[in-house]
Amino acid sequence: MTNRITLFAGLLLIAFANSGCGWKDMEAWDTGAVWSDDGTAALGDYQFFEGKDTITHLKKRNMETAIYLFPDVAGGAAPRLILPRAAGWAGPLYLMSTRGYAIVHRLEKLPDLDEGASETANYTAYKIELNGGVTSLGQRQALSMISCDAEGQGAVTTGDVLTVIPSADGATLAKVEMTTTCARKSGALTFLDADTLEVLEGPIQLEDIVDVNMLVSRAWTEDGRFMIATQSLRGLQGTSYAPSSDPEDIGDIDYSCFYPETVSSDVNANDQSISNEDGALRVDEPFDGESRAFGCN
Repeated sequence: MTNRITLFAGLLLIAFANSGCGWKDMEAWDTGAVWSDDGTAALGDYQFFEGKDTITHLKKRNMETAIYLFPDVAGGAAPRLILPRAAGWAGPLYLMSTRGYAIVHRLEKLPDLDEGASETANYTAYKIELNGGVTSLGQRQALSMISCDAEGQGAVTTGDVLTVIPSADGATLAKVEMTTTCARKSGALTFLDADTLEVLEGPIQLEDIVDVNMLVSRAWTEDGRFMIATQSLRGLQGTSYAPSSDPEDIGDIDYSCFYPETVSSDVNANDQSISNEDGALRVDEPFDGESRAFGCN
């Protein structure tokens, strides 16, 4: 019995040792993908990174990504590179085919600037013309995770440091920029013309959130207003905004109104979800009978 236990312990040690082997250069398609606003095309990203296998999962670091357009999901047309390889994790992604552009975000982790459980990252956002041309929508270096407990062990996400979301018709961009400290979350909202990138209104200063652990939900409505809300004992509480319009209380509203946040997401108008399996797009039909498409359901 003793020999068997010793052998079993030895095998476990070998397994742990093998799982801790060094980092290796790796590359692969990300499994995520997003539909275009009209449900004909999709976006995906190809990853380049250093990877290390563990007992439970593949660790990744020093991430770089390249963004690809899949122009015809149904026809299976080959993907086309629209944003070259550069540092950072990709996402969120939005594809507005009817307006001829995509919105791409990247988050580049900066571990040399981390302090305890608090992490720092470089955030970038771009508008990509599908017929050529890339325009920066901003860049910020800020905390991506913040630790506010006395022991410095736990941390929470800082949310929308720099996020640009197109409206359902693709004509307007909502640019959200949040700053998080242990005292509060503060932020600003700016509306841009999606074609010219001229400021339509803003920056609009958002109401401070004193609980940094509170998640912020945001989404466009079908009638062209942009909602920002937080959770309370009475449910979602928040305000909707639109260019050249007064802010409005969102009232009693369902969580479904906030996901997806616009018409381009991993679910299309027919409730079909999309994913990427090694460069081949997979489309799945709805299975639970509940709509996950854009809008309040």
